[in-house]
Amino acid sequence: MKFFLTKDSIKRNIISSEIYVNDKFLGKFKGDGVIIATPTGSTAYSLSAGGPIITPELKLFLITPIAPHNLNTRPIILSGDVKIVLTISKPSEVGFINIDGNTHHKIKVEDKVEICYSTETLKIVIPEARNYYDVLREKLKWGENLC
Repeated sequence: MKFFLTKDSIKRNIISSEIYVNDKFLGKFKGDGVIIATPTGSTAYSLSAGGPIITPELKLFLITPIAPHNLNTRPIILSGDVKIVLTISKPSEVGFINIDGNTHHKIKVEDKVEICYSTETLKIVIPEARNYYDVLREKLKWGENLC
């Protein structure tokens, strides 16, 4: 799963959001947006924004700032057992969330977005010949002479 928040238009410079973990303030994130991903979403958009690669068997959340306004703002990995609440903060007025590249929702300052792992699971059949590390190495061209 991949979830991200972006500003409402290209005209605005940054979006400001606040993130709470289990009702405790984690921090304010200012920049082009913030990505909240599970391991499955970590090798897509989050990786491009500077987030780490996370193996799919782990149950966790990854928060990756997108082009943060403050260079001290870094990705953070959290337990998958937490509840994350994201809000828009002033001076931002409106933002858009995107879930797995499909859904856009407009959110305002007074809105709260809650993110947690589902109690439902999905079982995926993977051929025995397909190895996660082989696929990763092939897609990222690890060990190849790229020049």
